[in-house]
Amino acid sequence: MERGFCARCGSTLTCANQRRPNETHFHLGAFEEPEKLKPTGEAFAGERLPWLHPEAASGSPV
Repeated sequence: MERGFCARCGSTLTCANQRRPNETHFHLGAFEEPEKLKPTGEAFAGERLPWLHPEAASGSPV
């Protein structure tokens, strides 16, 4: 696992893994307007905590 950090404040910005060399994961808090980013998929849905109920783009529960 390789993590990328902000040079100014040290916050975690990215993470990458050699097992998936074409993927870099960006932490949502790294973006100035994260509410404008809409998810296109979900990873590890089977591990979702039972109290978490994300909504699809249509506004209905997933």
